[in-house]
This record gives sequence, C-alpha cells and structure tokens, in this order.
Amino acid sequence: TEPELRDSIALRMGHGVREFESNKTRAWFVTTGYLVRILANHPERFDNVSHLIIDEVHERSVDTDLLCLLCRRLLAERNSRIRLVLMSATMAADMYASYFGVPEQPLISVGARRF
Repeated sequence: TEPELRDSIALRMGHGVREFESNKTRAWFVTTGYLVRILANHPERFDNVSHLIIDEVHERSVDTDLLCLLCRRLLAERNSRIRLVLMSATMAADMYASYFGVPEQPLISVGARRF
C-alpha cells in the first residue's frame, strides 16, 4: 500500500508511543493498558475518532473490563458517532451487545474450521 499512499505507511500508524505519532497518523496500534490510560486521562483525543476496534475481547481481565467501561462512557458522553468493533474467536456477543445498549444491532459471525 505504500506506493499508493505516496508516503511511508509507518507515518500513518501510531503504535503506543507518543513520539511516534504525527499529524499524518491515521491509526493507532496499542495495548489494552495504553488505551485504558488514554481513555481515562485524555478522552478528548477520541473526539474525532471514527472507529475503535478491540480484538480478543473474550480475554477477560481488569484492563479489558475497564476498557469496555471507558468505551461505553465515551460513546455516551463524548462521541456517539464512534463505531465500536469488538472481535474475538469466542465471545458472548449478546452479552456485549446488551452491555453497550445496542441489542438490535446486527452481529456478524464468521465461521471457521478449527484445526
């Protein structure tokens, strides 16, 4: 994709270290703990964010549960336009849909063969 973008893809990807972000950064790849810290301390950084994708949401931990709480608060109080995407190979999709108050939203299930 770099030739099509005419600049380094690395300039468009932040990865959890502030000095590696620039005004060209379009996506962050960060740990759950880093995202929790940003949401808790600087929720204004998400005012112009369009999508938030959380993978492996089934791996319940303090950080993951806190992240879900902070995302729910963000959606309710600051930016209801964010599209929150929760992903996991195995998850209680109905529970998360209910938690975020959107049980009528379509759930996408992609079947796969187990090895």
